Amino acid sequence: MSRRETELTSLHPNLHPILTFNGTFWFLLKNFKYSFFSLESAYRVYKDFSDTPPMLFMSQTTYLTEETTGDFVGPMGDSIRSDSKKYLSLHLTGDVHRCRDSIARLKPSEDEFLSLLVLCCWNLENTEADPHLMAIGETNKRKVLNELEESYKRRGMTEYAPRLGELLAITTFFQITAEAMPFKLEMLRLHNIIDDDTFLYSVTKT
Repeated sequence: MSRRETELTSLHPNLHPILTFNGTFWFLLKNFKYSFFSLESAYRVYKDFSDTPPMLFMSQTTYLTEETTGDFVGPMGDSIRSDSKKYLSLHLTGDVHRCRDSIARLKPSEDEFLSLLVLCCWNLENTEADPHLMAIGETNKRKVLNELEESYKRRGMTEYAPRLGELLAITTFFQITAEAMPFKLEMLRLHNIIDDDTFLYSVTKT
């Protein structure tokens, strides 16, 4: 896993039982994990592998491309193996490609990327968050946007409203992508690509 993913994983209640007493904290992590996974991978690819075909970081040192699909498919019959590789290829040219394109068009700075992470974390629309938590989320998102606005002003930017709009649009896009992730992870498990104890998959069952 990447450094940031490792930090999130270390907060799993099974590893730190005290966290089970804070349902709100774990709810936030569960809500954030899928958009985080997609956003961080897309940003890493944009920064370091912008000229490659569709690519998804599966961990700190492993990545998925069209050429490596076979490395992620477990032993099975040839026809099933072929279907599994095809499913991974479709994932690469679908959500992975769209996530990468959205980041490449924005060309976010490191500060903007970190702001996107916070915005995605507190983007609680269409979730089961209670009104109090929703209010906290809106407050935190406003704080981030205000800090970005001040940062743009310090750099002499005057027309920064469209930039803020793009950041919010990407936040919504990654949230929509994240909502489909549990189904996609279940498909990956059925295709024998991930195991039941894979972190992202196992969290869907908690």
